[in-house]
Amino acid sequence: MGQGVTKLSLCVAFCIAASFSFAVSEPLSIARRGEQANCAVVVATNADECVRYAAKELCDYTKRMTGVELPIVSADETPAPKRAVVLSAAGGERKDGFRLYAEGQRLFVTGGGSRGVLYGVYELLERFGGCGWFAPWCETVPEREVFEVPGDLDFSDAPAFDSRSASWRGAIAGKFAARIRYNGQHMKPEQGGPAVVYAKAANDGAIGRIVPPKEYFDKHPEWYCEIDGKRQAKSGNWQICYSNPELVKFVAEVVKERLRSVPGANATSIAQNDCGGW
Repeated sequence: MGQGVTKLSLCVAFCIAASFSFAVSEPLSIARRGEQANCAVVVATNADECVRYAAKELCDYTKRMTGVELPIVSADETPAPKRAVVLSAAGGERKDGFRLYAEGQRLFVTGGGSRGVLYGVYELLERFGGCGWFAPWCETVPEREVFEVPGDLDFSDAPAFDSRSASWRGAIAGKFAARIRYNGQHMKPEQGGPAVVYAKAANDGAIGRIVPPKEYFDKHPEWYCEIDGKRQAKSGNWQICYSNPELVKFVAEVVKERLRSVPGANATSIAQNDCGGW
């Protein structure tokens, strides 16, 4: 009798645990084809244009995938929607990092910064919607009967590099660049803006512009290259003398002054002249 009760108790406990496990992992539906929207996208009242752009991107692609148009509502709207995708910039050092996690009937997309929220939306669309972006003119947006995420979803990610860009014209700026997680200097505010704010344009860092010969050669010929025993910098084919300690200090002061002159600047550029003359 005792063994029978014990076995029955274990069986009941196992069934309860299994039922609880199933309830927790039941998918959270964002949109279902042929049905009215029963999920809203929630943004803070003071959300910036990047978070609002993230909400628009989510709604646009959800409609393209399922035909369902999700409403965008303010976080202080009452009554609050029962089922929602909540977008919020939580703040933190890793501004482009994000977290996707489900709690009950709500999916939270949080970012270290606004751009992190946008990246979280793109991860959601890629990972669970099957969307893909390959070029400004080439993308995949599958037709889906349902757009949903696991009920126990909790996924975080952050880029390894703070600044990400490419010289390919199609990926320098704009919608496609944001969708592949680029954040170069030409990105628009709605896509999070540039991660690196240059004190001067990136292409203004050639050493010839920092130490122009017309201004410094007569005073400091030792700052310029010596070729065949002669200092030279007036032929248009020259470099500086990188081993000169006085010149190094001078350039360092120029760099510091550049950074001080532009509020929010976190970078400048220094590069050799685009020529020979070593």
